Amino acid sequence: MQRIIDDSKYNLVFPSTRLIGDMVRDTTRGMYLRNTDEFEIVDYQGYFKAVGVMSGLTGRGFNIGIIDDPVKDRLEASSETYRNRVCDWFNSVFFTRRENDDAAIVLIQTRWHQDDLAGRLLAEKSDVPWEVVSIPAIQDSEPSAFDLRKSGEALWPQLFPIKALREIERQVGAYEFSALYQQRPTPKGGQMFNVSRFKIVDFIPGAIKKSVRYWDKAGSAGSGCYTAGVLMHECEGGVFCVADVVRGRWEATERERIIKQTADMDGRRVRVWVEQEPGSGGKESAEATIRNLSGYSVNADRVTGDKEVRAEPYAAQVGGGNVYILNDREAAREWHRAFLDEHETFPTGKYKDQVDASAGAFNKLAGHRKITPHVGSIVRPEEMQRTMTEPDVADIFAQATPEQRKELEKVLREELVSV
Repeated sequence: MQRIIDDSKYNLVFPSTRLIGDMVRDTTRGMYLRNTDEFEIVDYQGYFKAVGVMSGLTGRGFNIGIIDDPVKDRLEASSETYRNRVCDWFNSVFFTRRENDDAAIVLIQTRWHQDDLAGRLLAEKSDVPWEVVSIPAIQDSEPSAFDLRKSGEALWPQLFPIKALREIERQVGAYEFSALYQQRPTPKGGQMFNVSRFKIVDFIPGAIKKSVRYWDKAGSAGSGCYTAGVLMHECEGGVFCVADVVRGRWEATERERIIKQTADMDGRRVRVWVEQEPGSGGKESAEATIRNLSGYSVNADRVTGDKEVRAEPYAAQVGGGNVYILNDREAAREWHRAFLDEHETFPTGKYKDQVDASAGAFNKLAGHRKITPHVGSIVRPEEMQRTMTEPDVADIFAQATPEQRKELEKVLREELVSV
């Protein structure tokens, strides 16, 4: 803000608004203050002070208080604890610093979640209602005083035309697009996965590039949870196919026998990942499975963060119609209904094991080339550089001769893939 006010273009528009020149209190011009987080306007009363959300405001009041983006990403938005802390800070710190009852409050934010600060304030009964200004990326209602566009028109077509916005929607998924681009967050229960977008096919949709069997293991046979192992293929054309799901409640010895039997049936070309839960128990369980699958390509996945956050890239591809389910009639598959039901109710449903395993498999197959769309900006240069992990390179080079490997390395470098 100080750089903007000091700029000559700003001075052309507001010639009487200026700051003192040095980042100190100027005693020669009436004690005007300027430092890294606070400044006063020369020849005027009042001041500007900036603090971070959940920081203190002791000793200061305001006539106009502005909160800008109290939630910075999906991880914070998905945390009920963090949302509660933001609301507590608003009520106990920010709101109490109004200098009078006529003080104005402006909240500017991306609507990540229905239960974010804006959602809670709008849900409260108040004698002074909030005035809401919401300008979606794609107009989906009648023109208003704030937005004169007709329904279906893009906000800034020269930067993001309708075609580009629809491609972003396909990439991030309807749930994320509705929140970040349309400012209309929806509850996740039954809506994170649009199960109607799964495509059930009789044949694998194209040549298989890579395959992963990902296991989400239940803690014990009597815990009520399931152990689930999802086999997923990455195919030509940027699509993914769920080819098989093994799921059940087994005690430890039987579970490891079934995991080994499944690996034998999948074959050694299928890479195996097993989710490693936090703590020593999770580590020991993962290590037991790795020992059990000696001779196979198997790794432990030390997961962090919320299940919902880990499932979002996978949910986006389901919403884009890029995930297929194999309907192998000869094998008389009976797992489809439970698989779809769990996706339909995730994350509020009772069981999450199949979604967790599917998301884990997808992230291992596709994670090396994920590009995160940005609201109102182009893709960052560093995201144009795709990176292959050591397991990816091993999959590609497994059967190549030294001469072939040299040629493959040349091709990968030309495709902006670091090896």
